[in-house]
Amino acid sequence: MKKTNLVICTLLVSTLSVPALAANTSSSWNKGKSDAMTEVEQRINNQQYEAAIHDLKGIVAKDTDNADAYNLLGYTHRKLKRYEVAEDYYQRALALDPDHRGAMEYLGELYVETQRLDEANAMLSRLDKACFFGCEEYRKLKAMIDNREQRPETVSKW
Repeated sequence: MKKTNLVICTLLVSTLSVPALAANTSSSWNKGKSDAMTEVEQRINNQQYEAAIHDLKGIVAKDTDNADAYNLLGYTHRKLKRYEVAEDYYQRALALDPDHRGAMEYLGELYVETQRLDEANAMLSRLDKACFFGCEEYRKLKAMIDNREQRPETVSKW
């Protein structure tokens, strides 16, 4: 009986794990990260947003289906407070990859920064569905929403 229960539990856990792993993929997960994307991430980490934008535009010119690059274009423009442009890039990333957790998180952050908490919460709900067992993107967006709901005076004007 114990052996049967162990087998059933093992099968159940392995069956539930497959969707969780699939949900963790993004467009670059299977392709591997290019040298150009690694350089872009370094520029972003050094707050060299204009240089990163230049490089990212070159990447999407060659690979128009690169959801990760569109997501980072959104991120860099958001950091420069170009909210409308950033939102367009996040939407493009999500059109290419509807389960792109990074784009969902960052778009939710944009909504918080532009005082659209209802839309931020809708994005949080979407992230919750994409992150079967929870994920960092969900936790970060939730923390940002919670912080802004407690201190609304710190929100940027749209």
